[in-house]
Amino acid sequence: MVADQLNSVSVGRSSTVFGLVGPWGSGKTSVLNMVRQSLSADWNIADFSPWAAPDSKGLAFEFLASLASAIRPSDQKARAWKKSIASYAQLGTPFLDLVPVVGLFASRSVDRALGMVAGGKPWKAEFDAVSKLTKDLGKRVLIIADDIDRLDSEELLGFLKVVRLLGRFPNVHYLIAYDQGTIEDLLNSQQVHGQRASFMEKIVQYPFELPAMAAVDRRRMAREALESVLLSKRITLSDDDQARASELIGILGPAMTTPRSHARFGEQLLAYSSTVNFREVDFLDFAALTYIRVVEHALFDSIPGWEQELRTSTRTADVFEAQKIKEAEWIDRVGKGAVADLKAAMKILSFLFPSITYEGLTYHADHVRGLNEEKYFERYFVLGIASNDVEDELVEQALVDLADGEDGSEAVQGLASKLDAASPDLAALAYEKSLEFRRSSTSTARELVEFLFARLQKRRGEEASFGSPAAVLWRWVAHEIGLGLVGGVLQPARVEEALGEDGTMQFLLQHNRDRSVSKEERAKILGMFVPPFERRVKDDPAGLLKEQKLRISLALLAKVNGTASINGVLDRALRATPGLFAEVVEAFVWVQEWVGAGGVSPELTFDEELYTASVSAELRRELVVTLPTADLEHVDDEDLSPENRERFAMAAARRVG
Repeated sequence: MVADQLNSVSVGRSSTVFGLVGPWGSGKTSVLNMVRQSLSADWNIADFSPWAAPDSKGLAFEFLASLASAIRPSDQKARAWKKSIASYAQLGTPFLDLVPVVGLFASRSVDRALGMVAGGKPWKAEFDAVSKLTKDLGKRVLIIADDIDRLDSEELLGFLKVVRLLGRFPNVHYLIAYDQGTIEDLLNSQQVHGQRASFMEKIVQYPFELPAMAAVDRRRMAREALESVLLSKRITLSDDDQARASELIGILGPAMTTPRSHARFGEQLLAYSSTVNFREVDFLDFAALTYIRVVEHALFDSIPGWEQELRTSTRTADVFEAQKIKEAEWIDRVGKGAVADLKAAMKILSFLFPSITYEGLTYHADHVRGLNEEKYFERYFVLGIASNDVEDELVEQALVDLADGEDGSEAVQGLASKLDAASPDLAALAYEKSLEFRRSSTSTARELVEFLFARLQKRRGEEASFGSPAAVLWRWVAHEIGLGLVGGVLQPARVEEALGEDGTMQFLLQHNRDRSVSKEERAKILGMFVPPFERRVKDDPAGLLKEQKLRISLALLAKVNGTASINGVLDRALRATPGLFAEVVEAFVWVQEWVGAGGVSPELTFDEELYTASVSAELRRELVVTLPTADLEHVDDEDLSPENRERFAMAAARRVG
C-alpha cells in the first residue's frame, strides 16, 4: 500500500512527506525494506541517518549530502544540480540553529531570520534556484529516514527543521519511520505543548500506521522461539511438558506484541541457553524466566528477594503464625514495578509458582527441577551450577555406573568427592539428591552398597543429628541395604562386618522408619538380625546396659517377635543382681527432640511400655522402694544433665509403680 501510494506520485509534484508510524520493534525497518523492493525502478533513493550527525549543522550537511547522493552526475543538468546543492549547503546550514521552533512554519519569519544573518543575501532566491534545477531534472527522489525516534529532543527539532526548511524541493519526497508516542514525549520536553499533533501533521502529509501483529503470528513466533532452542539443545519434551509448553506459548504469544519483542526474546533465550545444562533445570521454567529477565527486568530483580513468599505465598508474621498472601496483594506488588504487561507477568509467575494465582486460576503444573523448588532456585539466576551445588547429571550418571558395576568411573569419583565434602551442607545436598534418584528403585547392586559402606567409614564418629550429612547418609544406607538383603545380593553377615554392632543397630532402626518399604518386608529384614540381640538380652543384659543398648535391643525384639516375647525378660538378671535396678530404670529414659521455628527443643521421655513389659509388675513393686525418692512434677524434663536424667528416671519409675 505504501509503495503504491509512492509510485502514484507524479514527476514534478511538490515535496511530500510520508510517514511509517508504529511503536519500537513493530517492524518499521522491515517494512521500509519491503517498500524499497516494491518501488518503481525510476525512483532515486537515498538514506538519511539523522541520528549519526553530531549537531544541527552536521545534521543539515548530512541531509544535503544524502540528497546529493541520490542523483548520479550523468549529464550537465545533474552536475549543475549537485553544484547548486553544495552552494545551498554553505548558505543555509549555518543558520539552522537560529530558526525558532514557533516560527518554523511561518515563511516570512524564516526568510527574515536568514536574511538578517546572511547580511541581506536572498536565501529564498537560492532556495528557488535549487528548486528549479531539481524540478528540471525530471527525476523522482525519495529520502528514507529510519528511527528518527532515536534522536534526543533537540536533534528531533533539528531534523524537522531540515525537512521543512531546507529540503522541500519539487520531486524530492520523504519516507520517515517513527514512534508517535516517543515523538510526542520528545516534543513535550521542548515545551511544544498543546500542538504536538498539528506539529507533526505539518511535516507528515501521509502517515501510515503499522497494523498490530495478528494473534496467530504472535503465537507462531513464540512457538518458534522455544522450538529453536529445543532443537539446538536436543531436548525432547515429555507428554506432560508438551502440555506445559502449550500453556506457556499461550501466555508468551499475546504478551509480546511486536516482531522485535519476539526476536529479542528468541535471541536472548538462545544465548542464555548456551550457559546452562537442561538436565539441571527445567527448560520451560527457564524460558518463562527469560521472558521476565528480558521484558520485565525490574520484576526479575525482585524475584530472588521474594523467593520464600513466591514458593509458599505466605509471609511469617512471627515464629508461630504465617499469613497468606492473597492474589490482590501480588497484583499490587508486581504492578508497582512498572511492568510492561501486568496480566502476562502474573500469568508467568503463576506458571512458575504453584501458590500464585491470577483471576483465581493457576497456570502451574507439577514437574521436576522447577524454579519453585528451593534446591534448584539459585541455578536459574547464576546461569549454571554454583561451586556449592551438586549437578543432577553427575548424580544420575554415577548411580547408573554403580548399578552397572562400574565403581571406578569418573562420575563415581566425582560424586564421592561431593558426598565426602568438608562442607556439611554440600555433602547433605549430594546425599539428598542421590537418595531422591534412588528412592523408587526396587533393586540394588553390591558395588553401590559397598560404595555407601566406604562413605560411612569416611564419616565414622560423626553425629547423625537432624540436617547433617550423616543423617541423610543413614537413610540412604538403610534403603540400599534393605534392597540388597531382599534381593539376595547382600548377606546379614556382611552388614554386621561392615557396620559393626552399633552400626547394624542403627541400620535396623533407620530401616524400620522407612515407610517406602512394606510392613512385611521391614519385619523380614529385622528378623534376619534378631538372634544375636535376643541372646544378649537374655544372657548379658548388664553388658547391653553398659553399652547403652538395652532399650534399643528390647525395642527390636518387641518389634520383630511382639511385646509378649520380652515379658519379664530382665527379671532373672535383676533377681541375681538387684543393685542393677536403678541403672536399668535409667536406661529407659531417652531424649526426644522437638524441631520448631525456634530450633531444636530436647525433652526427657520415659519408655513406659518397654519398661513395664521387660520387668514384671511383681518385681517392680519389690524393687521400686529401693530407688531414691523423687517427684516427677518437680523435675525439669528439659534439663539433660546426668544428675537430672537420673532424678527423672527415679521419679518416672515411682510413678509407674
